[in-house]
Amino acid sequence: MRNVRIGLAGMLISVWVIIAAVFTRDSLNYWKISHTSYQIAMFSIPAFMALFSSKYKKHFLQIDFNKFSYHKMVQIVVVIGIIHVSFAAYFIQSSIAYLLILILTIASFIFSVDLYTLMTAKSYRFREHYHYDRESQEILYHEEIV
Repeated sequence: MRNVRIGLAGMLISVWVIIAAVFTRDSLNYWKISHTSYQIAMFSIPAFMALFSSKYKKHFLQIDFNKFSYHKMVQIVVVIGIIHVSFAAYFIQSSIAYLLILILTIASFIFSVDLYTLMTAKSYRFREHYHYDRESQEILYHEEIV
């Protein structure tokens, strides 16, 4: 569980480091720091994604949405969305790389919502990955470990 949180937080921080690097890349004083931090953040995102995902593990966590407050989640998602839209509007006005900034802001929104959901969920299911038979396209086995 801790790996998933570290992975999401790392991806969120990496996205904001990339946004800061895009803004400061044309600065005369900070261009070396900008280019270095951009490279470090770009290469750290796959590492944090590997921590977040359970691709190389036999089991994965699934949030039990039956025990999760839908109304509260919608309110927080709207607040996070408004914050990201306001940041995106400011970033797009003050930068030439508006498409890159827009994509990074959308990624930040998704990571923020996932991180909020993960931090506030009280119940999880520990499940085993699906395994498919490629020829028949059927699930061979799937177990739920609660």
